[in-house]
Order: sequence, then structure tokens, then C-alpha cells
Amino acid sequence: MLLLFLLAMALMTWLAGSRFGLFIRAIREDEEAAAALGVNIVRYKVLVFVITSTLAAAAGALQGHYIGIITPNTLIILQMSLVIAMAVIGGLENIYTASVGAIIITFVLELLRTSVSIGPIHIDMTLWRLVFFGILLMMTLRFQRNGLLFPILERISRGGVAAETVSIRAQSDEELGEELEELSEEDEELSEEVSESASKTD
Repeated sequence: MLLLFLLAMALMTWLAGSRFGLFIRAIREDEEAAAALGVNIVRYKVLVFVITSTLAAAAGALQGHYIGIITPNTLIILQMSLVIAMAVIGGLENIYTASVGAIIITFVLELLRTSVSIGPIHIDMTLWRLVFFGILLMMTLRFQRNGLLFPILERISRGGVAAETVSIRAQSDEELGEELEELSEEDEELSEEVSESASKTD
């Protein structure tokens, strides 16, 4: 299972960074503009369908081998909605955040199977865990449309870039200040020379 996960992540990372991924992002942003630039829309949509179907088939075959039984109830609408919600909460803008979000939510859902007692009130979490999960999904779509994990990853990955940009700007400001001081000194010297030449002429 871990091997299939790593292979799938490696494949998707390679595809996202390749020319194929560039064309797919162009189609996602503006299909008509991508077609006008020469991207074969139908061809790449078919390729996306084939790749995703292959990954889903591999995951289903592994799940059937792992569980030992395959029934229609295994892939009900609720299960499919959970898969989509995992990606939404983790972050659709990044492959890694979507994967980490799926792992975290799987563990959280299993932890929420335990019933909770608050004084005389007994809460059966096996009934309410999906309600809490739905509330989390709605809050994510309302306030964090890029997911809960993607902004954290973006802040961590761009922290060094931001610091470097600030240092470069500070350095450029210092250099600009030094150049202005030199220009002002040259202006003063030039004005003194003009005044001296004017006094000698008088």
C-alpha cells in the first residue's frame, strides 16, 4: 500500500511539473484560451481520464486484496464524498497537502468513533462524527477555499523567499541611499566650483 502511494505521488508530481501538467492547468484556468493557443483539449481530457482511471483501478484492486471482499456498499456515495472532502480540506492546489489531509482525516474519523460523555450527556460519536466532519468541510469552503494545509505549506515554503526578498530590498535601499549621498556631495562640489569661478570672474 505504501509503495503504491509513493509511486502514485511520484507519477503525479512528475506530471504536474511536465508539459502535460502545464497544459492541464491552462485548460483548467481558461479552456477557450488554451484551445486558441493550440492545446488539443479533447486529447488531454482523454489522457486525464485514462490516468485517473488507472490510479483508481490500482487503488481498488489493492483495497479488494487488503479487505478480502468487494461489495456494492464499499463504494457508496458517502465514501466518494469523503474522498472529495479530504482533498478539499487538505488543499486542491497541492498534491502533497491533499494527500496529508486525507491521511489526517482518516485517523480523525477513526478517533471520533469513540463515544463521549459530558456529565449526564452521552454523545454517540458514531452517529455525529460525520456531522462534525461536514461542519468542518463547510467552514473550510467558506473561509479557506485553498484548504487548511495548503496555506501553511505555502507560508513555510515562501518564508525564506520572503526574507530574502526583504533583505534584497533593504540592501538596494541602502545602496540607493549611498548613491544619493554621493550625488548630493557631487552637486555641492559642483556648486562650490561654480561659485568660485563666478567670484574669480568678478
